[in-house]
Amino acid sequence: MVARQIMAAGPVEALQSDAVALDEERIVAELARLGVSYLSHQTAISETANEAPVELVDLLVAVVRQPSARVRAATIALFLAQPSSWKSVERAQTQLRPKHRLTLSLFYSAAVQLQRLHGSALRTMLGPAWEPLPDLFAEELGLHDVASPESRIAEIARIHRSRTGSYLNWEGTYRQAADRLLRQRALEAQWSQ
Repeated sequence: MVARQIMAAGPVEALQSDAVALDEERIVAELARLGVSYLSHQTAISETANEAPVELVDLLVAVVRQPSARVRAATIALFLAQPSSWKSVERAQTQLRPKHRLTLSLFYSAAVQLQRLHGSALRTMLGPAWEPLPDLFAEELGLHDVASPESRIAEIARIHRSRTGSYLNWEGTYRQAADRLLRQRALEAQWSQ
C-alpha cells in the first residue's frame, strides 16, 4: 500500500528543485559519517567535518541520482548500516523521478534481503541500533513469496534487469555493497582493539 502511494507520487519536477544538490565528495563524506566509509578518503571526510549534516531524505535522493554506480550502490550499505533510515524512504521517493524511484525501490528491497541473509553479523555490528527493515516494495515490484533471502535477491536482480534493460550482474552488485560494509566494519573493529 505504501509503495503504491510512493510510486504514484505527484508532480516530481516541482519537488526536484527542493532537494539539496550534493556533489559526489560530499555524498561520500555523509555516507562515511553514517557508517558507510568504504567509499571515502579521509581528506573528503575532514573537509566536510565542519558542515552541518545533510538530512537523510536529501542524502537518499542525492545518492540515488548519482552518476557513479559505486556511489549509487552504497544506498544498500546505508540501509544495512542505518536500518532506521527506512523511515525516510517514502519522503525520498516523492522527490525522485520514476527511474530513480525504481532504483531506490530495488536497492532497498535488496537491502531487506541482505539484512536477512547477514542478520547475525549485522545485529552484532549494530547492537541496539539494529532493527528489521520492513519489506516496503514486494507487492509493487511483483516479488514472489519465496522462502530464502538468496532466492529473493536473485529475483530482485531479475526484475532489475527486466525493468531497466540493464543486464549488469545486479545480484553481484547488491552482495558487494553488503560485503564491503561488513568487511569495513570488521577492519574497524580490529583497528580499535
